Amino acid sequence: MPIVPHNNFVLLKFIYRIHIRTILKRISLPGIFIVLAFLAIITACSTKKNAVVNRAYHNLTAHYNGFFNAREKVKEGTKTLAASQEDHYDRLLSVFKYSTDEKAKTLNTEMDEAIKKSSIVIQRHSMFINGKERCKWIPDNYMVIGKAQFLKHDFWTALETFQYVASTYKDDPTHYEGLIWLMQTQIQLGKMADAEYLLDFLKSEKSLPKRYKPLFAAVAADFHIKKENYPKAIEQLKVAAEIAKNRADRIRYSYILAQLYQKTDSNEKAFALYKKVIKMNPEYEMAFNAKINRARSFDVNSAEGTKVKEELMKMLKDEKNVDYLDQIYYALASIALIEKDTTKGFDYLQQSVGASTTNTNQKGISYLDMGEIGFRKKDFRAAQKYYDSAATFIATDYPDYTIIQNKKNNLSRLIKNLNIISAGDSLLALGNMSAADQQKKIDEIIRAEEDAADKLRQDSVTQKAKDEEQTNQQFNPIQTTREGLPSSGGLSGGAWYFYNPSTLSFGFSEFTKKWGNRKLEDNWRRSSKESNLAAGNVDEEAANALADSLEQAKQAMNDSIRQLNSDGRRTAYLANVPSTQKQKDETNAEILEAYYNAGVIYKEALTQPEAAALDFEDMMKRYPDNKYKLPTYYNLYRCYLAINNEPKAEYYKKIILDNYADSEYARIISNPNYYKDALRKTAIMQVFYENTFRAFQNKQYADVIERKSTADSLFPGGTLAPKFAYLKAMSVGYTQPQPVFETSLKDIIASYPKDSVSVLAKAILDKMKALNAAPKVDSTALKTIGMGMGSESALQEPASLYKHNPDVFHIIMIVFPSALMEPTELKARLAVFNQKNYNEKRLNVANLNIDDNTYIMIRSMNNSMAAKQYITSLNMDQGIFDGFDKNEFKLFP
Repeated sequence: MPIVPHNNFVLLKFIYRIHIRTILKRISLPGIFIVLAFLAIITACSTKKNAVVNRAYHNLTAHYNGFFNAREKVKEGTKTLAASQEDHYDRLLSVFKYSTDEKAKTLNTEMDEAIKKSSIVIQRHSMFINGKERCKWIPDNYMVIGKAQFLKHDFWTALETFQYVASTYKDDPTHYEGLIWLMQTQIQLGKMADAEYLLDFLKSEKSLPKRYKPLFAAVAADFHIKKENYPKAIEQLKVAAEIAKNRADRIRYSYILAQLYQKTDSNEKAFALYKKVIKMNPEYEMAFNAKINRARSFDVNSAEGTKVKEELMKMLKDEKNVDYLDQIYYALASIALIEKDTTKGFDYLQQSVGASTTNTNQKGISYLDMGEIGFRKKDFRAAQKYYDSAATFIATDYPDYTIIQNKKNNLSRLIKNLNIISAGDSLLALGNMSAADQQKKIDEIIRAEEDAADKLRQDSVTQKAKDEEQTNQQFNPIQTTREGLPSSGGLSGGAWYFYNPSTLSFGFSEFTKKWGNRKLEDNWRRSSKESNLAAGNVDEEAANALADSLEQAKQAMNDSIRQLNSDGRRTAYLANVPSTQKQKDETNAEILEAYYNAGVIYKEALTQPEAAALDFEDMMKRYPDNKYKLPTYYNLYRCYLAINNEPKAEYYKKIILDNYADSEYARIISNPNYYKDALRKTAIMQVFYENTFRAFQNKQYADVIERKSTADSLFPGGTLAPKFAYLKAMSVGYTQPQPVFETSLKDIIASYPKDSVSVLAKAILDKMKALNAAPKVDSTALKTIGMGMGSESALQEPASLYKHNPDVFHIIMIVFPSALMEPTELKARLAVFNQKNYNEKRLNVANLNIDDNTYIMIRSMNNSMAAKQYITSLNMDQGIFDGFDKNEFKLFP
């Protein structure tokens, strides 16, 4: 009988030996190896033990299967997203092809599957022991997840993933890849300051692995392009184009680099690089555009010039280029303009417009160049017409779209005022004639109208015959002179207003241009589109443009009396002739107003000081004692300073200083830092208000009342005066009897009827009245009405309804009467202002109409203080409210 050990450990050991011996007796040698392997695998499956066998097992299984398949899905997703992107060769190509949010949604299923696979790998094989990951493929799996999120355009989630990789795996090379992708994600989100920090860090990081350098260089170039720092972008893109492993990437980077050289006027380098791109055998569209851009960047003194033109002429005959003829003609126009041959350049631009088939953006760009030719020649009527056409055809996502729209609007405002002057002069001239002479002149006008209408009809027939494939295409809106530019009358005198072709047939030609001869697919302003709008199928911009077009067509038809017969027109013209002195005075007042408005537009909106000076001088000669005398003297002083006419500038400076020494204009001239001082004063007032408000929050009501008196003396008439008054009234409510409180609120309503605080004061008075009428009023209830306001931006509604948080996102609101101006014009001005001053924030501007007011909303600012600073900047900007009564605009966060 065997001896059984009493010790438990010994007992187990004994049993284990018995079983092993039994098993070994019963199985073969191969079976033994299988059993041993099985036991080894079970032991290695543990993620808590940092042994060689454990690491080997988890590294092997984390690398293949799940991770491999997930990575392949991300690679395919990258290719799919790149293929879905539509490149626009009329602008700077994007460094990366990440397409649109809409296209990215198509990848959701595949990317979610990749995320799932890598997540399972991490869950099963992560060996995070003693603060360090022991499985080397786990960081790569996290990177796959981040890239999949990025490709879905789920940038905020991707940001968190890349931040985790960069901060958790600092000893792993993947740390650098995580940082680069983190920087790229920050760029996509517009977090440019954070991206710049990473850029500076990675640039100086000597340990950056070589395999990540091409990606870093490309991302750095993308950053500098978005910041419009093209010289630095060129530096980085040169590196990326040289070391990128992928051939397609090298071609793309080289093409963008050539575009950047072209943008920075390094035409010789651009020419050579476009030539290199062509030799790299890219896809047809890129090769074609490389040839076009090479032609546009050639050196006029180069021997290549003739060869380039010959190549373009050959391209015109190639059947493959039938849809690209507009671009070829545009390139030929660019060469002609480089060679200073404006007439030939203008002719080629006209041919470009005529040859346009599907590329409406190119048509818009050709119109834009025609407008610029007119603008440079000071033919602002021609410039306005071509800019109007350019704004119609150029896509809203074109980089300079808002600038083009703004210039078109400013030119339209200018021409509107010039037409008022011309029309007023013609009508006054008619009014000074005898009845017989009036009849004779009007008969001449009617004959001229009929001739113009016949010419328009003939031009339409000619245009249709010229190109049978485009019988419905809009013909050129302006009849051009031999030099390629439309003729126009002067500001006043000279050509008879009614003989000016562009004004004489304004209603008819505008209506025909906008409604009669345009292709359906190009003319989104047709009535068929109205039904889309009614059905809610048109976005805000298209709806605004459509409404604007309808209004223009309606106005054109109302203004034009060409639809009447001869007798009807004769009667209508005579009815408009000023016959009494009162009517003549009213016409002269309109002419004066138009003169002043035109001068301000020349000077401020179009930066044409010479034209502005001529306009203001003419105005002062005709109306020497007008209501705009002082601001006109100042404008003339500034205009002559701008064109370096020192004697004239000194002449008007002396008039202002001698005769208007106490005026704001004299102070501006005497103190060059006047605007800076005013801005500083505004900042001081802002701080003073914040401290006053803090005192109110701390229930220091006596201090608030005293500070209100101090504000009145320090900042008389300041923009925050209504808010100071409101704080004082609230403090009175806490410290004095109800009748005194009521009086303070009524004073606010009387003193600031248009400010938002008056609305709040009325609301409080109404509630007080209701409480007083109710039985058993709690005496403390009246003291709490409207109290506890959070900050200036909360002074819009009763505090009992709202809680203010100064650290959350804020919207800026601009409110003005709808009749004052079109919201699209203010939105265009704000877009230019935002692009110039707040480009990194990517602010959104929208509008809505309630009753008779228009509300412009600018969103979003990070906090209350940022919103207030934005409003201060807006108030100091010279161009935002130019030409309008600034007091009509209410700004608040």
